[in-house]
Amino acid sequence: MPVNMINWPTPGVLYDDTGEGGLFAYLVVLAPERPDDPCNVDVYAYLSEPDARVPFRMAEPQIWDEGGYHDRARTRLHAARAALERADEGDLARSLTHLRGEDELSLGLRWAGFLGATSASLSNRHVGGYYEAIPDDLTPTGRAVYDALAKEYGEGDVHIITLLDT
Repeated sequence: MPVNMINWPTPGVLYDDTGEGGLFAYLVVLAPERPDDPCNVDVYAYLSEPDARVPFRMAEPQIWDEGGYHDRARTRLHAARAALERADEGDLARSLTHLRGEDELSLGLRWAGFLGATSASLSNRHVGGYYEAIPDDLTPTGRAVYDALAKEYGEGDVHIITLLDT
């Protein structure tokens, strides 16, 4: 049974479905730069960078590198895949898509949980940009998880990250 702790808007008056694939969201807590844990061995959770992202207006924090090394590495990966496909090595080319290097991981996270997904790519027809989930959009279960994390870590350290799947 699919998990969905977000009340996603229905395409219609405010949002259009652009047909790009859908949106999904995670609830995350960043690891502090200088943890004060009595035992800290630099073990964190990480999210792999999605294949496609869009620059969301309110997305805080930016947990992946914006441009720079990631974009260059992705360009090289796509070029290698295209060369393998031209050489009739389709299976090998497809396997490249699933390779992830350390450079494609998020910042370290103390906690990360999947909140849900929708098959609609919700674009705001009035102000532009894609829908971004906020705490008020969470279901009662989602809000309980958010509130528990905010109580333990502080509300400013708990973030909802909404991403586009293409």
